[in-house]
Amino acid sequence: MRKVIESMAIQQQSNPTTIVTGVMRCASVLLVFDQDKKPHFLILMKLKKFLLLACATITIGCALPAAEPYVPMIPMEDFFRNPERAGFQLSPDGRHLSFLAPWQNRLNIHVQELGSDEVRRVTSSTDRDITSYGWANDHQLVFIQDREGDENYHLFILGIEGGETRNLTPFEGVRVQIIDALIDIPGEMIIAMNRRDARVFDPFRLDLDSGEMVQTG
Repeated sequence: MRKVIESMAIQQQSNPTTIVTGVMRCASVLLVFDQDKKPHFLILMKLKKFLLLACATITIGCALPAAEPYVPMIPMEDFFRNPERAGFQLSPDGRHLSFLAPWQNRLNIHVQELGSDEVRRVTSSTDRDITSYGWANDHQLVFIQDREGDENYHLFILGIEGGETRNLTPFEGVRVQIIDALIDIPGEMIIAMNRRDARVFDPFRLDLDSGEMVQTG
């Protein structure tokens, strides 16, 4: 009988009611009456032991903690590594898609013609990530980048085929900001620089081909 109760305890730890029901069934079998219709003393003593064992088993089964689901640890490097692709932009004529992707552990500009599987990297920056860029027109891209983390951002331009990259604002200690790409005027752009006063950004109209600029305000 002890083996029967222990087996029920193992199989039904999460359901104590089942154990009690089983013990009561065992009790109904053990309550064999003698000729005088009185319960046998030895059988009652055994029944008492079985009930104590069942109560102890229920207590232990209820106290067992539920198993927690396994949650894998996320490596710390995943929070700081560059994304596989980011900064998607469509060219003004809708024919090309540009995006940033790592190359030699630095984010660089890539271009893909829609409908083609070929992806072309157009920049080759190895010192600093390129994080801010845009389309100047259907055939040229611009981006800003500082040098060695000095935060004096310069404006660069290049074609969608890659090749030469030109610095349109080669001024030391000057920071540039793009105000308006002037998509409707493909050869020009409105930028702002703190060339006159480091505390003030003045607007300029920039010719992307010649690099000439005229202050507009």
